[in-house]
Amino acid sequence: AADLSKNTLEYFNSLPGTNSRCLQLLGKYINEEILRKSHKRTEWRMINRADIPRQQNGYDCGVFTCKYAEHIALGLPLTFAQHRMPLERQAMANAIQQSSL
Repeated sequence: AADLSKNTLEYFNSLPGTNSRCLQLLGKYINEEILRKSHKRTEWRMINRADIPRQQNGYDCGVFTCKYAEHIALGLPLTFAQHRMPLERQAMANAIQQSSL
């Protein structure tokens, strides 16, 4: 997640572990785009988030990604959990079918 107002990049990985290389590459890309468009160099605070809900299987990463995005966009705490993923998946499917997502 990029917060351009705070020059912060946060990496959310629902599986155990971090990916510092990905975070560095994202920071490099954003810096290059900003430099190309505004000719300004910026510094970024990069955070590998560890205090987040984690998946306990190998197939819920997409649902977790959507839930992270939803909660961040709405300013909500990350309070969802693995046991709710079937319900979250169904709610997302319903919202897509009803064109409300």
